Amino acid sequence: MTLWAAVLLMNAAVAAASDSLKEPTAPTAEPSTALIAGLPAFIDGAVLDAMRRDHIAGVEVAVVNASSVLLAKGYGVAALSPIKEMSADTLARVGSISKTVVWIAIMQLVEQHRIDLDDPINRYLPPSLQIPDEGFSEPIRIKHLMTHTAGFEETVLGHMIIADAHFELPVATYLARYRPHRVRPPGKIAVYSNYGAALAGMIVAQVTNLPWELYAEQKVLRPLNMRSATFRENLPPELAKARGLPQSMDSAAAALLSEGFIWKEAQLTQAPPEYITHYAPAGALAASADDMSMYLQAFLGPKRFAAAGVLTEQSVQILFQQSFSNAPGFGTIHHGLFQYPFPGGQLAIGHDGDTHYQHAIMLIVPNMNLGIFVSENTDAGKSLIERLPYQIGMYLQGQNLAAGVPRVPTGTHQDVSGTYLTLRRPYHRTERAFFDLVTASVEETANGDLLVSGLTADIDRYAPQSDGTFHEVAGPYRIAFRQDSGRLLLLDPTGSEPLERRGFFAGALWLLVILVLLHIAALAGSIQAVSDLRARHRRARRVAGTELWSIAQRLWDVAPLLWLSGLVVAWIAMTPWLGDLDALVTQYPGGLFPAACWLFFLAAIVTVCGLLFLAARRPRWPRRRWFLTSISALIFIAAAATFLQWGLLGFSGW
Repeated sequence: MTLWAAVLLMNAAVAAASDSLKEPTAPTAEPSTALIAGLPAFIDGAVLDAMRRDHIAGVEVAVVNASSVLLAKGYGVAALSPIKEMSADTLARVGSISKTVVWIAIMQLVEQHRIDLDDPINRYLPPSLQIPDEGFSEPIRIKHLMTHTAGFEETVLGHMIIADAHFELPVATYLARYRPHRVRPPGKIAVYSNYGAALAGMIVAQVTNLPWELYAEQKVLRPLNMRSATFRENLPPELAKARGLPQSMDSAAAALLSEGFIWKEAQLTQAPPEYITHYAPAGALAASADDMSMYLQAFLGPKRFAAAGVLTEQSVQILFQQSFSNAPGFGTIHHGLFQYPFPGGQLAIGHDGDTHYQHAIMLIVPNMNLGIFVSENTDAGKSLIERLPYQIGMYLQGQNLAAGVPRVPTGTHQDVSGTYLTLRRPYHRTERAFFDLVTASVEETANGDLLVSGLTADIDRYAPQSDGTFHEVAGPYRIAFRQDSGRLLLLDPTGSEPLERRGFFAGALWLLVILVLLHIAALAGSIQAVSDLRARHRRARRVAGTELWSIAQRLWDVAPLLWLSGLVVAWIAMTPWLGDLDALVTQYPGGLFPAACWLFFLAAIVTVCGLLFLAARRPRWPRRRWFLTSISALIFIAAAATFLQWGLLGFSGW
């Protein structure tokens, strides 16, 4: 699941019961024979309409019950040169759906009594992957990885998705090199973590002494009759061997693999390659609609798991049980599976997944004996993934689109307006500056509704409910607000990406104000510095370098030049990223951006030293210059403090 997707919200224009994310108690409601018969035509219309609207190159859909495949079909194209049609056996990148295989593998080892969910993870990790305590007394346990409560910060830029296979690393090497910090105690709050899932995959590999890709094939995928699904990527075989990487997918699988696409400048173009071999357990799975049909049927009929020797029926039921929730009845996590809203208050659990250019979702609806898989291969097409499963649920329950949800006056309540930042972000490295720009905004309207922007591409309206939560007016999701250790949290619908309210001085608007003022002060100060230099030459006299006032003036002349230089270098470094966030993810930090950060650090040091010298002995300046110098000093100090908070005062990388 990628950082820039952040919070998962469907945009379906449908209504749902206000308790759609509570543990549903709806009775069994299997679709009628007539509705099932009309399902292919309904899905054809919905998919083709979305493909035209969102410019999607290719889509796969699978809908199953425990005993039969109701639909497994491809739409559009998987490649352009030469043209390759999308079909039910096309391999699509399903991103974080990969993690569900990891949790199955973990439960296999629990069944075999080779691990316990309460065991500390360091018991099974090699020395290079041991997680330091970093001031936390409670160790991270295997169950914390499954519930995303290990307490890791997020890290993405420059290493999570690789565009050039020559930069790929073995999983163990990668996880040791790019280990995130622990930023919260384990078991306290769920914040989605790719790193934690990858560590779980490494535990499986360590305990079984099998590479993850091989273990997944032999112990999960092939026994469940997922004939082509694989965690292997289409790497050059000689490169994989030379760099100690897993064996590449075979030629037959490579021929089935869909390309990724970009909708840009009114046309579809093939996207650059994307490799996740170094993070394979967390996101490298490629699977077809046919494969996912088998997978979903096994979840709906656990006897298939048992017959295949993958898991006992009891273990499958454990996977379905609640294991954590950030708030009672809200955003429940089921041993690594997430709860999604579904029509009729039905319990729907599953997982979604994203790479840069391909997106997918799988849902299991036990009371309806229903499994749904949708994938698409175009960056602009994620709304289909968010919308179609709910639309299928509406259709199979014979429901129509409703006008909206009831508003329940809540009386006196806390002020929740403001700017919110996801807890799933970097905390220690310069990378955090870019994450801190991605915020959500909450504004309360006169009638008590909330206007929420930044969670989706649109501004969504949420109506208050009797339980103190807010329900999406034109969609199925709810959000809620909770106090936690003195901070206000916005709880997202799936319970895995809570956000915290940020004050003005910690927000992007304050950074923008500081940047504008800094540009003005640095430019004005640099002009003044050049003027001072020319004046000294015109006077043609030598000023002793040891005189305190001379040192003070010269230091102060250097400070704005350094600030201006840092700004110029930063803009040059960031220009390629401004119109292409994918380039930021794959090319960060480059050579110039760290240089800009160190220029800011040097500018801050020179600013402080210059001010100390000026305070020690004032140069003979007119009042106007002293006034302007004082204003510049305030701006430079404020910029230094702000840049320090954002991680830009000096570069911190890997």
